[in-house]
Amino acid sequence: MLSGHKKWIVVIATIMVILAVSSIVFNGFAGEQFDLRLLSIQVIIEEHFQVGLVLGGSMDRVDAAVDLFKQGLFDWMIVSDGLPCDVSTKGADEMKAHAIALGVPEGRIRVEGNAVNTIGNLYYAKTQFLIPWGWTTVLIITSDYHVPRTQLIAENLLGPAYHFAVYSVPCKSGCDAAQERERSLYMRHLIFFWLVPDGNHEFAKWLAQLLGEPIGCQ
Repeated sequence: MLSGHKKWIVVIATIMVILAVSSIVFNGFAGEQFDLRLLSIQVIIEEHFQVGLVLGGSMDRVDAAVDLFKQGLFDWMIVSDGLPCDVSTKGADEMKAHAIALGVPEGRIRVEGNAVNTIGNLYYAKTQFLIPWGWTTVLIITSDYHVPRTQLIAENLLGPAYHFAVYSVPCKSGCDAAQERERSLYMRHLIFFWLVPDGNHEFAKWLAQLLGEPIGCQ
């Protein structure tokens, strides 16, 4: 009989193998013909949200978010990017400065500077801003190739108490490399969140750390 400690080691090892194999199979099945942007539906946003969450990675996302803010689609803006971890000025700080330069009032912007990946974006936005401020409606702004995985993560990490939509920003450069990375991560996270109860962001953080994929700089 395995001890409790050894059982956990077996469980963790099994999960890691499943995630690794699923990524390989998914990539082999989809190959270069599978375009994640085909899963990204460019919707016309006609409703009002309390807050817009801009995921780091491209200033094109900030440009789009500023346009949406000026159209009155949300009242507050969260910019989220904790990279690079080893410097004091984060990607989120640069995003904030860019949004201000484009006309968004500084007082309407909230900075999340700890996240290092998409799970971190949603986790820290939820725990630092959505829960404390009582915001339950969120418009997430990200690139087209990133929409399917963002949708998956938001649906599972935010949970049924939140209403959200994902706005798709057309990719302009580095799209092929980004697509290749997303193809690998999408199936991994599909299985990952199969293990996470809906809306249980703390369990998601714990499991990510357990699998050696921390979601934040700290």
